[in-house]
Amino acid sequence: HAPDPAGNRAPGTGPKIVTEEVRIPSEPGVVLAGALRMPRGEGPFPVVLFLAGSGANPRGAFDLLIDRLVDQGIAVFDYDKRGTGRSSGVFVDDFALIERDATAAIAYLRSRPDIDRRRIAIGGISQGAAVGLAVAGRDPAISALVMLAGPVGRPEGMFLAQMRTKLQSGGMREEAITGLLSATKRFMDVRTSGAEQNGVASVRKELAGAFMAGGLTRAQAEGAIVALEAPSGLSIYKLNPYETLTRLRVPVLALYASRDTVIGTNELPVAKEALARNPDATVIEIAGINHWFQRSETGEPHAGRPLSEPKAIDLIETWLTGRLRAADKKTAELQR
Repeated sequence: HAPDPAGNRAPGTGPKIVTEEVRIPSEPGVVLAGALRMPRGEGPFPVVLFLAGSGANPRGAFDLLIDRLVDQGIAVFDYDKRGTGRSSGVFVDDFALIERDATAAIAYLRSRPDIDRRRIAIGGISQGAAVGLAVAGRDPAISALVMLAGPVGRPEGMFLAQMRTKLQSGGMREEAITGLLSATKRFMDVRTSGAEQNGVASVRKELAGAFMAGGLTRAQAEGAIVALEAPSGLSIYKLNPYETLTRLRVPVLALYASRDTVIGTNELPVAKEALARNPDATVIEIAGINHWFQRSETGEPHAGRPLSEPKAIDLIETWLTGRLRAADKKTAELQR
């Protein structure tokens, strides 16, 4: 393991941790491989399901939190995405499939007698935050939600805002960006409408021209369009996290990074607006870190662990402990 800037033990090696490798069936015909880290002693224990960001990511993004939470009497579960690590199936970065797998993991945790089904929280980073929000929005029994760099904008606007941030960080002229985003919206609207291929051809040609006007070669433009119409791009374009967040009444902790070059810093005020009526919602920006919650001068990722910023780890540990162990505190008070 890489050095731990937060001062934790290597994940899963603490004296209070019991690690169990588990297999969870999901659809269609996929088996998810994960690790359940449990405190020693008698349960049932509260648990946090952690969800990784986009891409072919196996478990491990939250390793630096594991010992800290287990020391507080909270179990932790994460798993390899389908088609990665020890999980079966083929990796497809499709939001609907990823949400289905997260729902299967929640169902598994609820089936265990050593897990308190009344105290199941979800934590996610980037895409994982959006997945966690979608699951919590459909499942009122989820106890708490932690969103790290979670996209929360309205449908399509969120997608285009993230695209604008990437284009600006790449140095494209603002005039070219404006034209490209307009062409992208027309293209994605048609691609997600189920239109026939002949209806897509004209907007595809227009979009390729907009990419080239921004300085890309024809080959680069075609590659960018292929990425936009991949399952991950189409599924994210159709998301409506803002509406889901406005309806959510479970405790929410939303953390954002001041040097995030992926979703930018514009999501923070949107999150505050959406959570205005939630009685237990905390939205915080952490200075000097990138999208992966690493300390960074430029905002770019580096080889260290994701979620290695000590301040973020401290915030999440304290917040989750307060929400998931509250029932234990009440019981102790009643027994006095």
